[in-house]
Amino acid sequence: MLPDNSPEPSAVVAVSSAVAVHVASRRWLSFFRSVLKMKIILILMILIPCSGSAVEKTEDDLLNPFAKIELKENTIVARLPDSGIRWLLKRGTQKEVTNYGQVIYLKNSDEIILVDKHTTYTIRAEIRGGRGFVHFTCMNDARSFGEGTTSTSGTIEVK
Repeated sequence: MLPDNSPEPSAVVAVSSAVAVHVASRRWLSFFRSVLKMKIILILMILIPCSGSAVEKTEDDLLNPFAKIELKENTIVARLPDSGIRWLLKRGTQKEVTNYGQVIYLKNSDEIILVDKHTTYTIRAEIRGGRGFVHFTCMNDARSFGEGTTSTSGTIEVK
């Protein structure tokens, strides 16, 4: 029978193996933590466009994608925020990418669609009796993150 010439495990090999396993497991933990943080950030990025700022506003105002909306004669004048999201604006067959602070003019019964990566607003203007209303539906699609879709509708009175 041949003698066993395989090297005996030494303390140095055992320690270096333990360190390698510890470092690898820390890297995996770090990786999983970063993935979890990214998922949370991505979900928040989806929900923020439909959240607005909460300064004494109604629930419908919180879903408003516009920085300012006002009624001038028979036209609703809606201004987009000066920062944040640039939308794909669809009006009939026309499409354009919006600019920060862009003003959108809406006549009675005009309908526009604002589209971002995961958020779509369908907006319809109504003017009657000297008062203006913006009817909207906001749909968030988080299926690519393992979540579902949400849809919220509301009406904002324009003064």
